[in-house]
Amino acid sequence: LAGLRTHKETAKERGISLEQIYS
Repeated sequence: LAGLRTHKETAKERGISLEQIYS
């Protein structure tokens, strides 16, 4: 669970970064 949770948080951070780049 910890690994999946960390991966999910990382994916969320990457999503925010992508939004900033495309923004």
